[in-house]
Amino acid sequence: MIAGIKVVTIIGWLAILVNLVNPFGGQIETILHWSGIGLFVAHAVEAFIYLPLMKKVGGSIPAHMTQVLIFGVGHFLIMQNTLKSQEA
Repeated sequence: MIAGIKVVTIIGWLAILVNLVNPFGGQIETILHWSGIGLFVAHAVEAFIYLPLMKKVGGSIPAHMTQVLIFGVGHFLIMQNTLKSQEA
């Protein structure tokens, strides 16, 4: 499930980036533009919400921040699973 979330997110980011470099035109250009802004803002907010979890999980905080900015809740699920396995 987590891999599926990450694949879908990467496909979305790729579509947004391609649209920035070579605009598709029409409504899809506008939709992808605003979706990219919304996705980045949502993931930036998630990065700060998940900061306490990042500290509990350990490892590199900048690496976790980058993963959350790219994958959002997909990386949150991985951190949550890591924390559960550390507690067990």
